[in-house]
Amino acid sequence: MAPHSPENEAEANVGEGTQGAAEQPTASAVESAPAGQEAASAEAKAGDAPEAPAEAKAGDAPEAPAENASAPEPQEASAANGPLSDQAAPTESAVEQAESAAEQVEEAAKSEPEEAPAPAVLPPHIEAISPAHGPLRGGTALTITGQRFVDGCVVRIGDVDVAVTFESAECLRVCTPERSTFGYVDVRVTNPDGASEARVHGFQYDVPPLPEFVKPDTLGPRGGTVRVFGEAFVEGVIVTIGGLPVPAVYKGEDCLELTIASANPGPIDIVITNPDGQSATLVGKLKIAEGPVIEGVSPTVGLPLGGTRVVITGRNFARGCTVTLFGKLAPQVTYDSDKKLLFTAPAHEAAIGAVRVTNPDGLTVALENGFEYRAAPPPKLTTITPDRAWVTGGARLLVSGADFAENAIATIGGKDAAAKWKNGGLLEVIVPPGAEPGEVTLVIANPDGQTVTAPFFYDRVPTPPKLIAVTPNRGPTHGNVHVMFTGDNFDENTVVRIAEVRTTTRVSSKTEMEVLVPPRPKEGAVAVELVSAEGVTVRFEDVFYYNDQPPPRVTGCAPNQGPMSGNTRVSIEGEGFSQDTFVRIGRERPKSIVIKSRELIEIVTPPCKITGFVDIEVGTNQTGSTVAKNMFRFIALPTPVVESVAPNRGSTAGGTEMSITGKHFNADVIVTIGGKQVKFKVISPDLIECKTPPGTDGQMVDVSVKNLDGKESVIRRAFAYDARYR
Repeated sequence: MAPHSPENEAEANVGEGTQGAAEQPTASAVESAPAGQEAASAEAKAGDAPEAPAEAKAGDAPEAPAENASAPEPQEASAANGPLSDQAAPTESAVEQAESAAEQVEEAAKSEPEEAPAPAVLPPHIEAISPAHGPLRGGTALTITGQRFVDGCVVRIGDVDVAVTFESAECLRVCTPERSTFGYVDVRVTNPDGASEARVHGFQYDVPPLPEFVKPDTLGPRGGTVRVFGEAFVEGVIVTIGGLPVPAVYKGEDCLELTIASANPGPIDIVITNPDGQSATLVGKLKIAEGPVIEGVSPTVGLPLGGTRVVITGRNFARGCTVTLFGKLAPQVTYDSDKKLLFTAPAHEAAIGAVRVTNPDGLTVALENGFEYRAAPPPKLTTITPDRAWVTGGARLLVSGADFAENAIATIGGKDAAAKWKNGGLLEVIVPPGAEPGEVTLVIANPDGQTVTAPFFYDRVPTPPKLIAVTPNRGPTHGNVHVMFTGDNFDENTVVRIAEVRTTTRVSSKTEMEVLVPPRPKEGAVAVELVSAEGVTVRFEDVFYYNDQPPPRVTGCAPNQGPMSGNTRVSIEGEGFSQDTFVRIGRERPKSIVIKSRELIEIVTPPCKITGFVDIEVGTNQTGSTVAKNMFRFIALPTPVVESVAPNRGSTAGGTEMSITGKHFNADVIVTIGGKQVKFKVISPDLIECKTPPGTDGQMVDVSVKNLDGKESVIRRAFAYDARYR
């Protein structure tokens, strides 16, 4: 309301008229006249009407004019004496003053030809509505702030009038009504005088959440992460499954990311509730299934260069599933069945990580640390058989070792050699032609680039075999005796014929060959033929003579067994022995031989590399020889046992005198220190003395004692080289 003043009172009276009110002054009119009021000016300006009281309530007499009235002051009409309405009756002077004032007002009204216009009424003004949105169910408490709100005003939200709590001319409080459709509505405030103002789109009814689908739509029993897509999601949204809250990340009004814990197989309903309380349910769109299960991976290790064929076994594998290694490698998968998958590992640096199988429905399973890329050990080479070939090439070699890869390659003298993989320790290699005779390098290279090398020799194409001597050059007509051929260019492919009969041979070297003489019906000199591998035949006339003098023979021996190390003294019994008689035991010459008589020979056995029975052969150069089968037995030696060495430290220059104590030492053992064979002396079966070879400062080496049969005893890191020792 405008502030109260004499001027606006007069304007109000003029606008509304005061004649009816002036006929009978009331106590309120008398009470409103101010004490000590001065007379109004007698002169009235042209066109001006006397001012009327600003407030003239219905049924009340108009107040006396503040300036135009000339009535005398009422007695004791001050604020200190209280309002006249509290007295028993108005005084006579007060009544007279009121009547005088009424007359003056009436005269002024008669002198005014027209009424003054009423003052303009300003409508209410809306400045803000808070909050600006809410749910369709209504009940949102709104605060409307602005100006010129009047108690009793009406607020309409959309097309519904709502209850209003009037706080002040600047503040109203209301609650939103329920509505069936979402969107914006107008908010209008109308004062009791009919003046109003509307805020267009002043309030928005929120859209409820509208979930549509979920991806992935299937999870395993251990749960996982999914995304719900739809509309009208609001930050702060609450998601529940089975009445229990689920961690939800707001990704935007069209996407939520949920973390689902473990659950039983079957469909799941997802309830989404916005902060305004509006909710929606996504019914059965998410399913829990067992999904793929990995039970095993074989092999679990592959080379960094790739190519390893891997088999995954398990269950619930679906056709079209994928396999990933370490989260990024995706090899091509061969689907064998719902229980078996195969793939070839691609190249990757050395690492260990998870193997994951993902079905087309999104269900996945990972086997942590299920596959490892590990650098392969370098190939090792122990023997090449044979280690030489003709320069023309074509020979077939067997390369023995370890850690040969299936697709290992070979080169000889820098030229590719065809290699066939037999197993991780054996390759078959075809020798390519060489540039010239001499030593070259054989290289075996695994696909990962690791190599091993060994020397190899190219020989000139051999000339035909040559025979220089036959020892003995005589033999009995019944044959079955051994003679030794001495010559050149012998090999395993050399064919020997005696008197046009092919016989058995054993090549000891390029220049020496042992030959079994075949039988012949009559005495006399015969020719010997040698045939090379290329088919070239060389004939040597009258180099062997058959006669009828019987060769010596063996009837028994004592003892008939001894250790493989040899040194057994044996008495050989038989007949036809002479000072020209030779003896072989297991095709080896004895350490010593003494002819005692025509019936007795004493020998000392040589060492033997194998156990078991061997033949004893006796003969002469003139008569040939006879063989007593399985006459003597070499028995296995006990395994040597190395118990200690002293000292265990010595000079890097070598020469440190070492004592090796243990058991079952014999004179034919092999002693190595740090892999180097050393000279030694067997003091007793329990003690060996030797000297150390040179070594490197700080190096700790093994000490080994090995029998001829390969049985070995080793003390690891038994001796240390120390530069401080001199």
